[in-house]
Amino acid sequence: MSIRGEYDWVVLRDAQSERRISAPYSYGEIFERICDAERSRGLFEITSRNGVYLWELGRSALIIQLVEAAGLWGPNEALGSQTLDAYDGPKRLTTAPRARRVVFDYARRGQSGYRTAAHVDDETLFVVQPEATGYPEVDDTNLVYPFYEFNRWRESLRGRWSQLRVPEVDARPFEAALTEALGVRVDLGDHLRNRLAKFLAEREFWTPVFERVKPEEVLIASSHWWAGIAAAAERSGARVSDIQYALTSHYAPSFWFGSTPHYGATRLYAWSEYWAARTNVYQEHVIVPRQQEEFAASRLHNAEKHVWDVCVIAQPRVLRRILAFVQDLVRERPDLKVIVAPHPAQRLIIADELAAAGLAGKVAIAEDDTLTTIGRSALSVGTFSTSLWESAALGCPTYVIPVPGYEETLQDIESGLFRLASSPYDLVPYDVPESRHAIFGNG
Repeated sequence: MSIRGEYDWVVLRDAQSERRISAPYSYGEIFERICDAERSRGLFEITSRNGVYLWELGRSALIIQLVEAAGLWGPNEALGSQTLDAYDGPKRLTTAPRARRVVFDYARRGQSGYRTAAHVDDETLFVVQPEATGYPEVDDTNLVYPFYEFNRWRESLRGRWSQLRVPEVDARPFEAALTEALGVRVDLGDHLRNRLAKFLAEREFWTPVFERVKPEEVLIASSHWWAGIAAAAERSGARVSDIQYALTSHYAPSFWFGSTPHYGATRLYAWSEYWAARTNVYQEHVIVPRQQEEFAASRLHNAEKHVWDVCVIAQPRVLRRILAFVQDLVRERPDLKVIVAPHPAQRLIIADELAAAGLAGKVAIAEDDTLTTIGRSALSVGTFSTSLWESAALGCPTYVIPVPGYEETLQDIESGLFRLASSPYDLVPYDVPESRHAIFGNG
């Protein structure tokens, strides 16, 4: 039997007995126990037969999978977003020109161009992921190259042969450590071998590319997920840097570790000192404020000019739990005008999700982007989405629903930047602290 999605508990019945199963720990406890195991068991130091450090290749994805398996999170709808990986132009990564820097852009969803905008110049070659319409940023003359050739290489005979040569992985030390840490039997199956195959494919393809381009620096948005590319860049003599793409925290799988990874970036281009302090994996950081006028211009939040009383910021991983809060909100405070700002990956399905929750016609769905919608709302409520910090930066009173993963917001609840919303009656206006101006480097 397989169960996927958010659930609080599951009842298993047979002819003789009934058993109720629920998550043994919260998200924060699972994360902390895994970090403790990393330190005490030396998981980051275990290598494959061919000398590759294994744990960091699959660690973040594994944490997410364990949290999903416990029913704390649902699947990430963004991973299923439709893209068109098609390109018939002349550009090839294997014949790319010399460039001082190479930037690997993050997959674009919604208003995300700001993540790498500060790094665009005439000396920087960009490698971009496919979007819904293919590779719209690539033309025959600019320094933007499609990921397309690498994807086709992996499907080629040579790429497939490379996958067949991946050695078997002894997962037993990792399974034993996780089983002891979590108190449940953990079977990793082929998880680490699959991540090793991804790492080796990336390293094999990108090493000659970097040797040809000869960059001084390779910047990767979310470098931890592309360890093979980072290793190839380091092999070629380039500095590897990370570009902040989302919130950092002591509970973020890509930014906080129980020990030091061997692959990945040594420098972080962070939005501000506020975020740089919430990582423990980089040797240095550089501050690059977000290039968004809304934060610099927003000095006073005027609730009297707003169209909506409450903006609900959706989050795919915990959408069911967020909508349960919205059900309570519209039932207990029917006088409030509520609008839901969907995650870009859920925009096509949010109407169906609201209907299934009995909320059709009771709340509005935002047609504008999330920042614009927040700006038209008296207050916001959500959970561990970067949009919560955007809301606070705009001066909008911002509330956190205590659902699995909200641990990422605890530091800011304690500081008074956010407030906790355990009940719809908790939603009242308040003055957002002036510290909000430092969140994105615009203060």
